[in-house]
Amino acid sequence: MRLKALAIAGAAAGALALTGSPASANAFPEVNWKPVNTTSDWTCGPYVGHPLNSGVKSKWCNVLNRFGDAQAVLVVQNSTAAKVYISGTVRSNYGSNVNCAFSAMGAGGTAGCYAPTIRDVTGPLVVNVALTLHI
Repeated sequence: MRLKALAIAGAAAGALALTGSPASANAFPEVNWKPVNTTSDWTCGPYVGHPLNSGVKSKWCNVLNRFGDAQAVLVVQNSTAAKVYISGTVRSNYGSNVNCAFSAMGAGGTAGCYAPTIRDVTGPLVVNVALTLHI
């Protein structure tokens, strides 16, 4: 199975980088994908199509509440007519880090990989996310 990843880095704007294989195993927890319901607390970059399938799009998001608690999220949208298989990583400069589990995503689906909420975050919020499309 070939693996490719699209990494999206961002604070106020996103920058793209490609990697040839997924990151090696590390101490970050692995979480499953969940539904996405954005609110005014969310700041996200634009969706970017994956180079192997432009119908599979991803974006980074920071969720910052009024108490200064923050959470990083990788959001994926499958606008194709077929099921795809994904995994990913979320890394932030404020400690909201996680690995996103290998999962099937149905046609037309949207899902988020939520890193932990970190309390009392200060300074600029920087998030690096990587989506791996398994083909």
